Amino acid sequence: MTLEENKIIEKLAHPDSKAKVLYRLTRKGIDLLPLMIEINLWAEKYFSIPEDRKTLLKEVKKDKAGFIKAAIKELER
Repeated sequence: MTLEENKIIEKLAHPDSKAKVLYRLTRKGIDLLPLMIEINLWAEKYFSIPEDRKTLLKEVKKDKAGFIKAAIKELER
């Protein structure tokens, strides 16, 4: 099954082009954010990860709860 079929993302019409579509996380998808952060923190410990992800995880580690709250607020817009 796909992310859309499982209602993790939803497809929207593009406002400027009928040939393009936009995808947005659903509430169900947004609720996966804390889990995805934990998976990335685990991966950092055991695997080589890109520098941009390491930089992001440094921000997460400073205040994980605050980071998640801010990210969810941004995604809900």
